[in-house]
Amino acid sequence: MDEHQIANAPQGPGYIVLEEARKVSEADRWATLPERGTPASLRVIAWIAVHVGRTAARLLLYPITAYFVITAHTARRTSYEYLTRVRGRSPRWWHVFRHFHCFGATILDRVYLLRAVSRHSSWEGKLGPPC
Repeated sequence: MDEHQIANAPQGPGYIVLEEARKVSEADRWATLPERGTPASLRVIAWIAVHVGRTAARLLLYPITAYFVITAHTARRTSYEYLTRVRGRSPRWWHVFRHFHCFGATILDRVYLLRAVSRHSSWEGKLGPPC
């Protein structure tokens, strides 16, 4: 049931709409944030990752992470809220930095995974049929 359906759901005896259903989930809220990276910057970091190496690409993640922590206000606030919930206390700025960095490192690791999958036919069929 989407938000429009929940907001317009019949009210009264016999109709129960859970309050939790009225709230947008955190995953949905995160997914609504606009993409902050440009295709060109993503291609550059992917090229560096593949041609220069993983160590150089991982080192570049630090200034990239700093840029996003400084400029992505909504994502930073969402990270603070999430980390407050899971830690049970207010996070420090370095916790948010590490949260953003782990996100970036995961994306970088996917570059290597996808490259390995496309190079090794032994993976073929294990990940499902090609698109």
